[in-house]
Amino acid sequence: MGMEFLDGVISAAERTHAPVMLAVTSQAGVAPLLAAAVCAARNSSVPVAVHLEGVDTREAAVAGIRHGCNGLSWDSADLPAAQNLAAARAAVALAASCGVTAGVTLRFPADPKAAVTGAITAAGRFAEDTGAAFLHLRPDGEMPGGAGELSTVLRQYAALSVPLSVDEEDVADTALMEAVAGGVAKIRCAAELSNAALQRCRNLTGPIKGGYSAVSQRIRQGIYEAAAQRLNAWGGAGRAAEVLSSCRRHREVAHVIIY
Repeated sequence: MGMEFLDGVISAAERTHAPVMLAVTSQAGVAPLLAAAVCAARNSSVPVAVHLEGVDTREAAVAGIRHGCNGLSWDSADLPAAQNLAAARAAVALAASCGVTAGVTLRFPADPKAAVTGAITAAGRFAEDTGAAFLHLRPDGEMPGGAGELSTVLRQYAALSVPLSVDEEDVADTALMEAVAGGVAKIRCAAELSNAALQRCRNLTGPIKGGYSAVSQRIRQGIYEAAAQRLNAWGGAGRAAEVLSSCRRHREVAHVIIY
């Protein structure tokens, strides 16, 4: 996420009266982006969550919480099962102690013909053992049938009581609303917004009047349009007041984390 993304997404949320989640990828130099996201959230007329994605170390979780995120996605799914469970449980506990929600990443069999029942049972146990607020599902390899096949898997995982999270690129466009109805509460669309920004740059031909400012504005507009389309299509538009009336506001406090 950069400033063009921040402005474009916030503008889309406010124009459509939708709650929105600003996702910042865990990386070096994350502090300025989180500071900008927190400032935008504080000044927005709609509910805005500030979420740190791809957290895989305790240090990154600590830094994200210190710099203002109110949610994070933990990802230690590449570790052996026992180590993954221990790391995810510790991350969720750390976040909870600071009033921050945390989800965890879970790999699932990419082949739907695999032992799905056992995998779903294991997923439910993993969510319960870690105390995760949501499960981010990631195929364990390439889906044989491509993005369209993930909708079949999601229908089976919808039986879990924990909310689900997916990457938009992993789900066929025609199945996204079905996924939302089936229990997917978080859709990560960073790649698609980036593609929208890139397409705006590719459409620029010849001399550019206004220099970089004009290019930046076109990028913002592309991100705004892509974000607004998704907020409308996925059912978020018009629900800002509902969220404001039913969810408690995040309280910013100074955290002292010893590790």
